[in-house]
Amino acid sequence: EKDIDEFLPKREPQWLLDPENPVTHGNIIMPKDYPRIRRAMQDAHENAKRLIPEISREWRERFGTYHGDLIERYRCDDADYIIVSYAALGAESKVAVDELREEGKRVGLARLRFFRPFPSEDILSLSKQSDLIVIDRAVSIGFEGPLFTEIKSTLYGVSDARVYGYIAGLGGKDVTYKDIGKMVKKVMDGRWKGVEWYDMEG
Repeated sequence: EKDIDEFLPKREPQWLLDPENPVTHGNIIMPKDYPRIRRAMQDAHENAKRLIPEISREWRERFGTYHGDLIERYRCDDADYIIVSYAALGAESKVAVDELREEGKRVGLARLRFFRPFPSEDILSLSKQSDLIVIDRAVSIGFEGPLFTEIKSTLYGVSDARVYGYIAGLGGKDVTYKDIGKMVKKVMDGRWKGVEWYDMEG
């Protein structure tokens, strides 16, 4: 804990709930100030995109572990298809990649560590060599998976890569590496017909 405390910057709260010094916190921003506040938020995310890789490297040098920058790449160098997922789906996808590789299928994994700032440059780089299979654990009701939408938007007009989408594991339903392998094989066999809700039975 001491090492972690030394690594992290000292936290100096700017706004305190102090009964000895009461203040009012409001969430109303007047129209003349609103654009400036939103721009400041956007700039903060762009700065974070630059700083995250630097801090990841500092962490690795100090503690010996490394979890990737905005995304974690796994066996992507020669992949024909790259699974794009996140969180627990990413862990299962890594096992699926190894299983598929043993079958001679050139598949890799891009595991998102951050949704915002969105890793647009990384996704574009991966799309230059591979098609992308996106597995969402969420749905934008009335449309499709949010990660699928973000990736298509990133690649629109600048990449010829195909992007395939699945929605799976909503509400915490288990999605195993075997399930992910089936999704990939369906794409590779030409049986994917559009954004698919995987395993709706049971």
